[in-house]
Amino acid sequence: SFSDFCNTLFQEEVSSTTVNLHYTLKNPKSAGIDSYEVTLGSLSGRSPKLQKKELDSLSDQLKKFSYSRLSDKQKTTYSLLSDYIKRQQALTAYPYYDDPLSPSAGVTSQLPVLLAEYPFYTKTDVDNYLVLLSQMDSYFSGILDYEQKKADAGLFMSDSACMKVQDSCEVFTEHPDDNFLIETFAGRLDSLNELTDSQKDSYCEKNKSAIKEHVIPAYTQMIFGLTSLLGRGKNDWGMCYYKDGKGYYEALVSSVTGCDDSVDSLFKQIASARKKDLSVCTDLLVKKPELLSEEPKLNAKLNNENAMLASLQKSIRKDFPKPPETECESCHVDSALSEFLAPAFYITAPIDDISHNRIYINDAKNYSDIYYFTTLAHESYPGHLYQTISTAAYGLPPVHSLFDYPGFTEGWAT
Repeated sequence: SFSDFCNTLFQEEVSSTTVNLHYTLKNPKSAGIDSYEVTLGSLSGRSPKLQKKELDSLSDQLKKFSYSRLSDKQKTTYSLLSDYIKRQQALTAYPYYDDPLSPSAGVTSQLPVLLAEYPFYTKTDVDNYLVLLSQMDSYFSGILDYEQKKADAGLFMSDSACMKVQDSCEVFTEHPDDNFLIETFAGRLDSLNELTDSQKDSYCEKNKSAIKEHVIPAYTQMIFGLTSLLGRGKNDWGMCYYKDGKGYYEALVSSVTGCDDSVDSLFKQIASARKKDLSVCTDLLVKKPELLSEEPKLNAKLNNENAMLASLQKSIRKDFPKPPETECESCHVDSALSEFLAPAFYITAPIDDISHNRIYINDAKNYSDIYYFTTLAHESYPGHLYQTISTAAYGLPPVHSLFDYPGFTEGWAT
């Protein structure tokens, strides 16, 4: 049946990397996943030709189902899955254009946050986590292998971008004995009542050893590997200056937005929207010129993140359905990573448990209170958090969690 097909696809894809599985499902058995390989995955292991072959096969399997015989919810899933496969297929025509090492949103800066936040629900989670740490050096080796292939294809990043990635790696390795993954590990262990104090002490020592023997060497290896590739990036100006860069950009925009409009058409739509916005601003300034010099001020009661979150959660009910009951905790980015991460980000809750959510604030950005407030609105209510928990509460099939349309999610939060 179509439902079985979707469930099997979800189980296979979500368990392909353990970090993805753990952040998607609090209890994998609830989705019929009884066993899985503990792995960070590999970038070098899947060739572009294999990815295309897998997508083509998936498309052929999907076409075997009769759309007219599906329920309304199944038709929605079918349409989205068909659309998503089509857009991913278009991207396979441009191997090695994607870059996992972008300076602010790449693996080297984001993986430590995911590891620091990796929740421990059971003892097995702790064991799995330590296995993942032990794979860091081999995982980074695979990324460097991919970057070498990018360089051979004339697609390596510019020297300035490369050195930014190196800088973030160097900051992470500066204090190996005082790494924030040591502190956060001990804090997460405290919540596991099934462990004795001696077991916790033993795990802490294993964690320190894994960081010393695998994690720090992985970042050191990345620095040396990128140093050897300096000078291989010949393009400092943008995607369109690569061979076939415009074609890749068009396929990427299509994939990110889920939209079939041409890039030229999208630019015209953006220009038109800007023109309308500027017209509204002009009319406001004609009526009230002092708006130019006025500083936007927050209500004095909104003097911390919790007060802001509570206010947002309440005030959005004028325009949006009441959100499901859930908790939201605001955290602060560790100083070792603050320079290289976004102003704020939301850690998506597992689809089988939306009861607890976390939003990270980057203090290094030093924004004013009003920007702080609007950033929280973007990340929480009515932004990413609200969208995530409302979608989960609606009861969509798990396979929907595989569909990634950043233009949709970021458009909503914006």
